[in-house]
Amino acid sequence: DGRVRVLSGAKFLAPGEPAGLYMHDLRLGLSSAAFDFHFGASVYASADLNGDGVGDIIAGAPSYTVLSGFNVYNRGAVAVFSGATGARMALLSGSNTDRLGDAPSLVLDDYDSDGFPEFLVAGSLADANGVDSGVIKSVRLFPATPTGYCTTKVNSQGCSPAISWSG
Repeated sequence: DGRVRVLSGAKFLAPGEPAGLYMHDLRLGLSSAAFDFHFGASVYASADLNGDGVGDIIAGAPSYTVLSGFNVYNRGAVAVFSGATGARMALLSGSNTDRLGDAPSLVLDDYDSDGFPEFLVAGSLADANGVDSGVIKSVRLFPATPTGYCTTKVNSQGCSPAISWSG
């Protein structure tokens, strides 16, 4: 399955203290003997993604697969872990043949002004645009909240129109 171990540089200097902070895996409650996700094939110590002031960890599992009937889809996955608590904040799965997570991620900037930076995930062997053409996806960990930008006007029948969205 693979695993990612987070080590403390400060604890390396302190004699007798274990250097390990966290140990992550991607078992998802499944029998680990039946799966080979290659979790940890790429690892990125990123900037702060959740606004708690501590950098976070992005780790890839390019062989993460999903079974659907008799078909096996090699989607790949990327897990995001809190650097402060070690808790998994997100698990992003690719499309049918994306094989996400085989290349290091890159934190960008807060392009949508929601207070959280976006980051890139890649699958170099994705088949979306031809065999092994690759894919790069920009990801927002926390969805932006909608903001109102206009107000309604009462129509001739005394009704105010409403607009809504989902997804």
